Amino acid sequence: MGMSERPPPTEPATAPAGSADARRRARTAIGLAVLAVTAAAVLGGLLMWLGALSDPRPRTERQDPGRATPSQLPLSAAEAASLLGLPLKLPATAESLNQEAFKICDRLTADIPRRPETYAVAAFIFNRHGRTADAAEVWRRALDVNSRFAPAYCGLGTVLTKKGDYQAAVPLLRQAIALDPDVEPAHRLLADALLHQNQVEEALTVAQEYTRRFPQSADGHYWLGRAYAELGRHEDAKRAGEESVRLDPNYTQAYYSLATVCARLGESERARGYRARFAELKEQDAEVDRQEKKAYEDLLTQQALAASYYLAAGRVYANFGDPRKAEAHWLRGTAIAPKLSECREALVAFYLQHKRPAAALQVLEDLTAAVPDNPAHWISRGRLQSRLNRLDAAEASYRRAVAIAPDELPGYSALIDLALSEQRPLPDLAALAQKAAELAPTAQAYLRLSAVRDRLGDRPGAVAAAQRAVELEPRDQRAHEAYEQLLRDGR
Repeated sequence: MGMSERPPPTEPATAPAGSADARRRARTAIGLAVLAVTAAAVLGGLLMWLGALSDPRPRTERQDPGRATPSQLPLSAAEAASLLGLPLKLPATAESLNQEAFKICDRLTADIPRRPETYAVAAFIFNRHGRTADAAEVWRRALDVNSRFAPAYCGLGTVLTKKGDYQAAVPLLRQAIALDPDVEPAHRLLADALLHQNQVEEALTVAQEYTRRFPQSADGHYWLGRAYAELGRHEDAKRAGEESVRLDPNYTQAYYSLATVCARLGESERARGYRARFAELKEQDAEVDRQEKKAYEDLLTQQALAASYYLAAGRVYANFGDPRKAEAHWLRGTAIAPKLSECREALVAFYLQHKRPAAALQVLEDLTAAVPDNPAHWISRGRLQSRLNRLDAAEASYRRAVAIAPDELPGYSALIDLALSEQRPLPDLAALAQKAAELAPTAQAYLRLSAVRDRLGDRPGAVAAAQRAVELEPRDQRAHEAYEQLLRDGR
């Protein structure tokens, strides 16, 4: 394959790890679905840079003295805006949202200048808005703080790769991998940069390590195939390409590479099939591009992006700064994009951590009102209601989850656990447990069914369910113990 046929490098800051192109995975999404996919892709990319935000020190050693106390929680919307130095009125245009995004960068770097994660968030935001020079600058500042922060090397390598400066990008990407081999985009970008410089043997070595470390990554096998093709090892290239499309049947560029390799192997029919598939997917990609471009100019999309920035900034504050500002960021993100759940979920965890379950429940009630058709939100709401001993409300929430998703297990499991743990009588408990076992025929499901039947006085049914659990998981000691206890009790 000639160098002119090589696709442009992927951009790890806008695609989650393991994906060649986040948009490719959304080719069937249009309209509002594009909004959801775009937001998810941005958030996935950003959190990839941040990692888990882990720190070996105890939380009390990580935070500034101004951390939140229970008496200060929760903040009102006005208090949150004031704490962030923002007007209470929400931004109503894409431009005003962008300006808030840049204020996030300024505030973070001023408040928490000694953590590289601060600069990771800022770099991501700048890069997302095309300010690559600013992104490079904050990545360099991250390295001034921590010279072993692998994402910064990968981020700088990304900027240089986008500029076409592959020679300068290579040592940075190598350093990223040396410091943290799990920074997947660095493998992808390094293989591409080496191929652009005709360092094919080195590119092959990188791609081989890529697939070894990430065997389920379609990208890894794609780049392995590209390197084999450059070396004239067309059979190997075909095998790698086939593995790539097996892992991701919608990997557009892999079909182009397969078509080229098969043509060189004289497999004309296969080459035609791969070319046809490539053309089909390329047209679908173009439609997704058009829809995303349209959506990107839409205020709803900009609001979703802003919420993802507030979510990430809040995580930095929660781990390394003032938790009150973490709460303020999540409140602002929730207000800007009320139909997205991530900022609300962060608030729920935050309020529970600070022993404010009523505040957490209010967030969940607001979330289920804003997004009423997501069963997971109703289950989270029910669990917290149960914790607060509001059992009628918990049961109602769980039943709402079952009504929304009657063929999914979690709602049934929640209702059964409510009945068993809280001794709450449910008239349809036996039917619920039977349905749960049918949806997920596991040892655990049948043990739950056995417990339900035993409680309802159906000893033969309880024994039969426990016996089924043993049959499903012969090595499960709990299943054996439950079955044998039922047999002893029946004597």
